[in-house]
Amino acid sequence: MPSGSTPFWKPSDLEISKLKEGQSAYQYIVTAEEKPPYCKGPMPLEYKVGYPPWGLPGYAFQSEIPLYFKFSEFTVYFVYDGPILIGAGATDSDGNVVAEARLRYSPSEDRTQGIEAEEVHYDTGGRAIFHCTSTIDSSSGHKVNENHSEGKKRRDYFFIWPHQ
Repeated sequence: MPSGSTPFWKPSDLEISKLKEGQSAYQYIVTAEEKPPYCKGPMPLEYKVGYPPWGLPGYAFQSEIPLYFKFSEFTVYFVYDGPILIGAGATDSDGNVVAEARLRYSPSEDRTQGIEAEEVHYDTGGRAIFHCTSTIDSSSGHKVNENHSEGKKRRDYFFIWPHQ
């Protein structure tokens, strides 16, 4: 189903795992009035954004990067290569990995940055049950299109991404 091997990420790849022992993320609550195209939940959309313990973007020495988006039923943890977002892993409320995504960047025809996410969703036994390639709007962070889908997903996890 997916290209290459899965899972894409080890727990140590998730940015949250790089906090030092005893450190915890600073959480900021976001209320979004605009519904992302692939979001099926109620509006307004509320979720928590976890930042490194030294604060929010613009309030520290360097810009901070979101560690995770926590929704009511699942959490999306982000993976970075330096300051570049390269993917994510989603877990359910019990901590089971339910989906992963890896990002590809390329210039688009209108000279903006094109972002694609290769998504793989898993069943409770860890077997891949869904695979697709999604297009992410670089200005809003919203998933706007889904292509080459195979299988059946239980829900969407990667409908919103940090702004790049």
